[in-house]
Amino acid sequence: MDDETAKIEEDVTVENAVEEPKKDVEAKVKAKKKVKKTTKKVKKKASKVAEIDNAGESKIAASKDEGGVPQEIIYGAVIVIAILAIIFYTTNTADVDSTITTTTLAQAIIKNPDIVEISDIVQIEYIGSFENGSVFDTSIEEVAKENGIYTNLREYQPLIFSIGDAGLIRGFENAILGMKIGEDKEVTISPDEAYGDYQSQLIQIVPTKQRSSATQNVSREKFTEEIGQEPYEGLVFQIPESADFEINWPLKVLALYDDIVTFKYMADDEVIDITTVFGPAKVYGDGEDIVIEVQSEKGAKILTRDGPAQVIDVNEENITLDFNHPLAGKKLNFWIKVVEMTKQ
Repeated sequence: MDDETAKIEEDVTVENAVEEPKKDVEAKVKAKKKVKKTTKKVKKKASKVAEIDNAGESKIAASKDEGGVPQEIIYGAVIVIAILAIIFYTTNTADVDSTITTTTLAQAIIKNPDIVEISDIVQIEYIGSFENGSVFDTSIEEVAKENGIYTNLREYQPLIFSIGDAGLIRGFENAILGMKIGEDKEVTISPDEAYGDYQSQLIQIVPTKQRSSATQNVSREKFTEEIGQEPYEGLVFQIPESADFEINWPLKVLALYDDIVTFKYMADDEVIDITTVFGPAKVYGDGEDIVIEVQSEKGAKILTRDGPAQVIDVNEENITLDFNHPLAGKKLNFWIKVVEMTKQ
């Protein structure tokens, strides 16, 4: 291979930045060689024309009367040759590039029928465990029973999902890519590909006793809609029984101000047991306030308006809630087996 050919082949590789089929490279090399030869010829003719112009003695530059060819025609011929060279190069390289592009796209579209790829639907058996070996989750009923994590609130069967669309942790799906039906393996997934790092800012402390005023305001329209009668000062009433409202104390209208009705809970010495998002609680009157005293248990899992949380500490004054995922900050080990796969 001569130096010029080597240089052209190097240019071809750099331009495409990917490995090309050998026949495409050869075609492109030939195309560039032809262009280089044509370009040399054009330069040579242009140089000759320039010499003629300077000397003013060539027969080519003779007048029409002497049978010569005018310089304008010569310049025009040179330009035409240059244009033809450009067209030739563009047409040939376009054909080569088109072939390469088509081949590359075809390779990207054709899926491998033997391995798991993006969008494939798979059935996976799995066992998840911590670094100390304790199992925290599995799709196999016998394994769940053996490790004391069995529950009748779920079915134990292969996990079925579409790769890339299931919303599972990234490390779990990445581990399955490239596997074959019947293949199994063990992987360790770091927190950044699992449930993220543990974040201290997701710890919240709330008081065990929540206080609110026994005196409340409501619009006249809302009062009439809920109570079923027009309000007037001194009216004693009760809120209709509801599964969402467990406090059945009597209430009294204190005043009417335009469209606003002011009323007050007539709390007595009775203590009422209710259920809150933080767990069971007791409600009682304390002067001008109504007190809700939460009685959460450490370890309880609750659902708040800010999302799921776990009670990690309880004392007389406060409840500490952890909104981190229970597996945040942990390395997770998985045994994975591909049971079935459907190409999409």
